[in-house]
Amino acid sequence: MCEDVIPFSEIPSELWIQFQNQAHYHQVHDAVMAALRNSEGKDHVVLYLREEKAVKRLSANWAVDARGLLHADLCKILGDCNVKVVEKTIQKKNKTT
Repeated sequence: MCEDVIPFSEIPSELWIQFQNQAHYHQVHDAVMAALRNSEGKDHVVLYLREEKAVKRLSANWAVDARGLLHADLCKILGDCNVKVVEKTIQKKNKTT
């Protein structure tokens, strides 16, 4: 039995953007940030530096629409293997009676 129906568009996601290293991050920083600025949504952004194994989660005011044009723009800048959308688990809401 289904208690709630949640549209796929409401499933929380994270946009993971991978950079080879800090030097690569600085090289493409302006282009990546411009692409992020042009997208508004509810998906959180996570930056990952592969060589340094460093993770930075951008604040909620950087929330984007992780799919569509933004994803395509970032793939052009960084390559397909460096941009990934990760769907998060859905947390059951407590109903108050």
